Amino acid sequence: MEDEKSNFMPNGKRKKELVEKDIKGLKVISQKDFNTIVDNLYSPEINFKDIPNVVLLPNLKKKLRNLLGITGNLYFTKRRFAHTNPVTKARHSNQSFRIEEYKGILRWIKNSTYAIRENGSCYRTFMLTKLDEEDNSKVNILLFTEDELGNFVVTLKKIEIKALINKNYELVGAGVEPAISLALGKRPTTLTSSATNSDKTITSTKETVNNNLGRRE
Repeated sequence: MEDEKSNFMPNGKRKKELVEKDIKGLKVISQKDFNTIVDNLYSPEINFKDIPNVVLLPNLKKKLRNLLGITGNLYFTKRRFAHTNPVTKARHSNQSFRIEEYKGILRWIKNSTYAIRENGSCYRTFMLTKLDEEDNSKVNILLFTEDELGNFVVTLKKIEIKALINKNYELVGAGVEPAISLALGKRPTTLTSSATNSDKTITSTKETVNNNLGRRE
């Protein structure tokens, strides 16, 4: 992934994206304050002066943190906010989150029971994934990349679900949405119920996965 590779310098050392003075004593951002930042990002004229250099996000559930081997915290930086605002994303194949999706990030992180990471990668990253509630052909992704300090910085992506097919990804945890599990070619251990996962989407995804694996029903 380009976002993973861009976090490393030519000598293989990690970039120091977070500044210690900015994260020292930082408290987890409230939903109200996060909403204010998002409203700013979606306003006609974005004022980046009103966006903090670093935002401390809620952390994952303890069980998932342990499975992923995470000891650090999760952060959003001003640079990543600037990169993920809808104006910028619109220039790159319309990858922007809708405003309600953006505001739901804090709750998403706190409630996550599974994550995805790339097998055999030397990059310390993991992804939280969720189907787009209005378009089941797309997946919303929170991509977390480890910083030199051992913390993880997030960026946002919206991709076609078919982009997950044939990737060497590992599922960590349980509660995987069926369509995402099928796209990864995995057999979900525990499925979450979701009104957005239409039979048509799941069947189509399953057929695509089976075709790529040379399977027949």
